Amino acid sequence: MKKHYFLIVIFILFSTFTTSAQTIRWMLKPNYDSIGYYSKEIFNCSTNNKIQLIDYTGKTLLPAEVDSITVFTEGIALALDKKGADYQIKGFLLENNHDFLEVKGNFFATFYSHFSEGLLAVADEKGNQGYLNTRGTIGIPCNYKKARPFVQGWACVESKKEGTAFIDKEGTYMIVQFHYGNLSIGTNFNEKGEALVGYTKNGQNDFAVINTSGKTIRTYTNRKGKPYRDYDFAFNEGVADLTQGHNDTPIFDSNITVFSSEGHFGYKNNDQALIAPAQFSYACPFADSYAIVALGNKYGIVALVEGRFSSNIESADITIRANKANELHYTLKMPEILDPRLIEIRFDKGDGILIPIQLEHNTYTFVPFVDKNDKDCTLRAEVRMDGLLLWEETMTKKVNRANVGTLEFSAPSKASEYAGSNNQLKVRTIVTNKTDTPQTIAVTFAAPVFQSGSKNSLASGLSTQEATLAVGERREFSITFKVNERETVKTSVTVRAAQQPIGTKSANIELKPFDLIE
Repeated sequence: MKKHYFLIVIFILFSTFTTSAQTIRWMLKPNYDSIGYYSKEIFNCSTNNKIQLIDYTGKTLLPAEVDSITVFTEGIALALDKKGADYQIKGFLLENNHDFLEVKGNFFATFYSHFSEGLLAVADEKGNQGYLNTRGTIGIPCNYKKARPFVQGWACVESKKEGTAFIDKEGTYMIVQFHYGNLSIGTNFNEKGEALVGYTKNGQNDFAVINTSGKTIRTYTNRKGKPYRDYDFAFNEGVADLTQGHNDTPIFDSNITVFSSEGHFGYKNNDQALIAPAQFSYACPFADSYAIVALGNKYGIVALVEGRFSSNIESADITIRANKANELHYTLKMPEILDPRLIEIRFDKGDGILIPIQLEHNTYTFVPFVDKNDKDCTLRAEVRMDGLLLWEETMTKKVNRANVGTLEFSAPSKASEYAGSNNQLKVRTIVTNKTDTPQTIAVTFAAPVFQSGSKNSLASGLSTQEATLAVGERREFSITFKVNERETVKTSVTVRAAQQPIGTKSANIELKPFDLIE
């Protein structure tokens, strides 16, 4: 049967109580060399210089790891694998539904690695250039030495047969009214629908500006430098590609802050309530309930989940009686969303060692470790799940040493005024256990050696008697004298408990034989 933790926190007067309303779990375990934001909904994850794209649900968007991924342009990003000095196009990632479209055949990215007006300039295995459509198939065959992006419905291409020319999306050539269409150079059209064309003969250049109908609208005087920038989005290698792709950047959650402790990072909310204890070597702010983190040198992604940790210890202080601390009860409540099969709880009872524990009826019962000179005791608890530290707390308890009772005993005294008819006289002491625990004691009687000529003697000899007294028990211990003549003898009794002396008491005992009774 599946086990769940349903924990009830009992509030008792003077109890210690702590709580947290949010926690974290792994969305993506830390198995990556690096992770970044590809877009506000997609993560760029790298392992051994290979890239994966993973969305917020943990779904891998690329069927295989690739070497490079472009930004979305016209809703499509290119997945590329490096082949020598070139990048082969493995497929297209679609922005609207994050589906992946595999490209069949061997096509390679050119300098213009983006879609423009629904077509992508590519090169085949022989280096000839043409265009793929958004379905990943040939839109215009690779018959050109150079194929530039489409702008304003036209693309400037170069071929051995036609030289520089303009084609539409059907591959039909534009009739250019400049030098009969015999062009040496050409640019793409700019946002105004204008392109720069040129004709070179005998080292002499002649330039003009045409419109999208191929009509010359004005001549162009050659300038120093590169005159093409005003007309071309991307004329040649070395000129920046001005066709802008985009990937939305995430908006970070200002209600959750990163804090540091002893060189590690964790998360708190703006009320300083703990969300995740400091444990990460790197921690990015949360965005849309997700954050990039690192444990050691490996990166993963944590997800923010709602759920409350709370705990209490019902006793405000620790009481020491007879060198033993009182029993305590630690109660813990955890978010029900967490998988109890993955949870590990560890507890430090005051000796500085965290040990695994199991809750029984939501509670851990223990006797705290308190050294004999301790004035307080520090307890710690932590909860881990699947390698994440979700919860930790430190509790310091004051140590009270209770004033407990003692062992009491009387001075030696006679059981009767005179010895009995057999001239035996008992001398006794009464020992009472007024402590709160059973006591094992040793009672020793001692009397001096009688003077030479004395007829009296110790019938039972000097003796040490041992016994265990229950709490509150009162017991008599004694020795017996053989009395033959009247004499005063100094007698003492010593009591020890746990091999430690409790005390010694003495009395002068007057010995009176039975036959002297008046």
